[in-house]
Amino acid sequence: MDTLAGRTHELNELGRALEETLYGDGRHVTVEGPPGIGKTRLVSQLAGEAEELGMLVLRGTATRLDRVAPWSTLMRLFVGRPELHRSPPTGTGSSGCVFDFSLRLATALTEHARRQPLVIVLDDMHWSDEMTALILPTLTQHTRGEPILWLVARCPMSDRGSVAEVLQQLTGGEGSLLRLGPLADDEVADLLRRALGEPTRAQLGLKEKCSGIPALLMQVVAALKDPAALDQGLPLEVADLPGSVHRRVVDRLHKLSPAVHPLLQVGAVLERPFSLHEAARLLDAKAAALIPAVEEALANEVMVSRDGRLEVANDLTLESVYLTISPPARHALHREASAMLREQGDRGGTEVVRHMVHCAETETELAAYLSRSLAAGDVEAGALGDTVHLLTARGRLTEAHDVITTVLESIDSASQLCAALTVVQEASPQLASMLNFPHHVERALKAVEPGSAAQAGLQAVQATSFLEHGRSAEAAAAAEEAVELARSTGSRSAEARAEFVRVRLAFGDGDLAASQRLACRTLSVTESSPDASGVERTARLVLAVTLAARDEFDDALAVVDMVQREEALAGDPGRVFWEAGRAQLLLWRGELDRAEAVCRGVDPGADPSGELGREVRSLLGQMHLLRGEAYTAAQYFNRVLAGEQAPACPRWQETALGLALATAYQTTAPSGFAVAAAIYDRVPENATLLLRSPDAAAGLVRLALAADRRDAAERVVCTSLRLARDNPGVASLEGAARHAEGLFRKDRRLLEAAVERYTDSPRVLARAHAGEDAAQAAALGEDSARAVELMAGAHEDYRRCGARGSMERSANAMRKLSAEGSSLNGRPGCGREWEGLSDSERRVALLVSDGLTNQEVAERLFLSPHTVDSHLRSSFRKLAVRNRVELARLVLARASCA
Repeated sequence: MDTLAGRTHELNELGRALEETLYGDGRHVTVEGPPGIGKTRLVSQLAGEAEELGMLVLRGTATRLDRVAPWSTLMRLFVGRPELHRSPPTGTGSSGCVFDFSLRLATALTEHARRQPLVIVLDDMHWSDEMTALILPTLTQHTRGEPILWLVARCPMSDRGSVAEVLQQLTGGEGSLLRLGPLADDEVADLLRRALGEPTRAQLGLKEKCSGIPALLMQVVAALKDPAALDQGLPLEVADLPGSVHRRVVDRLHKLSPAVHPLLQVGAVLERPFSLHEAARLLDAKAAALIPAVEEALANEVMVSRDGRLEVANDLTLESVYLTISPPARHALHREASAMLREQGDRGGTEVVRHMVHCAETETELAAYLSRSLAAGDVEAGALGDTVHLLTARGRLTEAHDVITTVLESIDSASQLCAALTVVQEASPQLASMLNFPHHVERALKAVEPGSAAQAGLQAVQATSFLEHGRSAEAAAAAEEAVELARSTGSRSAEARAEFVRVRLAFGDGDLAASQRLACRTLSVTESSPDASGVERTARLVLAVTLAARDEFDDALAVVDMVQREEALAGDPGRVFWEAGRAQLLLWRGELDRAEAVCRGVDPGADPSGELGREVRSLLGQMHLLRGEAYTAAQYFNRVLAGEQAPACPRWQETALGLALATAYQTTAPSGFAVAAAIYDRVPENATLLLRSPDAAAGLVRLALAADRRDAAERVVCTSLRLARDNPGVASLEGAARHAEGLFRKDRRLLEAAVERYTDSPRVLARAHAGEDAAQAAALGEDSARAVELMAGAHEDYRRCGARGSMERSANAMRKLSAEGSSLNGRPGCGREWEGLSDSERRVALLVSDGLTNQEVAERLFLSPHTVDSHLRSSFRKLAVRNRVELARLVLARASCA
């Protein structure tokens, strides 16, 4: 018998019952569990096994309508089986007629079973009509000891009606009960492995949203297996699954009473545990009238009870129910929830703001509510941050701009305006750059006392605003004034924010030493300012990025490790943001597989603003681009840019450059330049992109030259040279400068110098890119041997990084360069040395030269890794080569000879 994931015990129990039935000792078994737990699949598998054994299987499934149609569930068993059909009494019939009917039917079943054993399957029996349920115990009793197996599948029943009582009787006496529960984690992983192969961490992450319910898991699996139904960039969150999945998830709930669904809708709208009275308030019902639906929902495990409050059992059901509520109903429930919370005295908390964002008829209504609540003191300035997060996460950036602009104009209090501006800046730098902050700051400065802590706070906000708007000189002056005033007034929060502006200015200007020094100073200030926790986290991230820009990756990762440990001990959910930072560092260092594994383990839902999701998608896009999957990479990049409208933001620039390169790979380079055009004017003033990703300079130069925009390319080259000059000894910056200038001047010497300088850099991918360009330049100089050598080096670097697409491209280029080279007679490997290899050594050498690791070669040839290593070392000795690069070059040379 085939096994279902996690149901080995149950299948064994049913298998024994089937075997006993074949030997003439039938019984009845009840399979019980909530909707989607796998009851139907389990009994169907057993029925299929019975048919293979030559048994007759009668199947019947109850429906909701059966409750008003006597005998309908039972009679469905005999459709197409006239020899077994017996006419039931009309209606409910007298007790004598019913008893006579049960005897006649039991006799017919017994007579047939003695010729051919029977398996009778009754599914969804919780919907059975009353007469079928009443006669079932009599039928099982009359057929006991005969080769008849009764299989009854049902959901748990919370009511106390006759159907529930009779079905409960079946589990006593001679009957047996199999209760199906959720799958364990290892069973879920096994199910995904059998359906998808080795599941990714993203897929394993989605399983946690399903609470081990097989039907939910299979809906997720179906979506993940269908690339047409699922956007390539979206295997990350429940809400990213296609609408068809959510509809099917909700469809499984139709096995429950209609009264359960409104309760689930309440849970989906509130997104938190709720009381029965709160549900009654939202549904305009009596609490007592909801009790049967609550008991049914709990019995079927679609809801759970914690401390007397209810909540939806799993995230996938919650999200699916929410997304399938009609817009008018969803709007009404949010409005009722908002009204209820205000009646309870929670006039301006985060929860009220969330409901108002969903139910406000217009932007004006939402802005008016926020303005009134701020003026009345019902909400703190933090409510504006919640509003920004909720709107921007849903792509409603324009609406967020209009709402916040209106609210800021309505605030008269200078201190409240300062708090509001600070909150908005921290919630969304992108939105802050779109707002007229200088106007609001000037308005507030006129109302505060000169030389006060409030003035220091406003000047810090002003400095940040100038920076976001690209006014670096004014930002530096405002930050300097803010720091001095904050120190004199003891405002540590304002000092930390102003110091952080100086950190960003130093980094953007390319002064890495100053950036590191100022970041450390900022962190020392935040230690004594609990109000500056947001600044502290960002300053630590900039410190890690600064260390990486100086090629000190081990120290950068150590910063991430330390912060994650601290935040884990403190129970701070912000540690998930550091996972994205870790993935970024690993990507820059060329560890693609590790970086992807980290990204796949991040839950973007932990960040309501959507920033984390955009960060992860941008990283995944870059990884797919390096693996030669330009179309998939473009999917990720487009998704990020759809919610990002800040060309000054490093993530926007990295994503736009990635999309430009992906576009160039798929079409033509000039079209790629158009995508990244906004970057070129910003690079000289803010070199953040070239510090985070030094080899971005070469990509920008290549795009500009292909579009015949030498002016744009020259700006990038000059900036890259300045960064290398201002940060002497940083191999990555010096290698990037030589690479960019070499492309610009078509100078082979500079390109090879870039490869040489990158040898001391931990950025392996940057060296590979420079090696490719240097190889092409050598080929143009008709130095084929050097070209092959450089390309082989790039190929080996790509292989080490796991950049499969780039590895394939460089391998093809090596073959082409070898074929175009001069005659290879007399080169190593063309003569007797190659023939001196054994067949096994030859096979290993060929696979290694294609970029496979020893482990991969071992799996391909069914050898042990030790044997592969032995063959490889023997081949190196016989061919007089020192490493894999020389071996690859030799194999290509031999192929050209052939």
